[in-house]
Amino acid sequence: MNRAGFKSSRLAWTRRILIGAKKQKLGYTYTFLSDPKAEVIRRYDLLHPGAGPKGADIPRPAEFLVDSTGTIRWVNLTENIAVRARPEQVLEAFEQGEQAPLQ
Repeated sequence: MNRAGFKSSRLAWTRRILIGAKKQKLGYTYTFLSDPKAEVIRRYDLLHPGAGPKGADIPRPAEFLVDSTGTIRWVNLTENIAVRARPEQVLEAFEQGEQAPLQ
């Protein structure tokens, strides 16, 4: 992804200390953003009410391509917590500029 000219980040609602330990253990090199109160998750309408274990609310998977001006250029949302965009889908969207800026 970095070769294509953009950086990867991950938004998680785990506490920052847990993210740091997981990132180090698994060797992740991208930025993790901690959102334990789900404020950003709610702002982007990514909360999936009742979809977690025992009916808990969880964030749903989502991928965004955001340009250097902060404009969202591509979005992939899913209702299934097991589904994610494949790397080749994201690269294709990046290369083709699939969508005009979203409002």
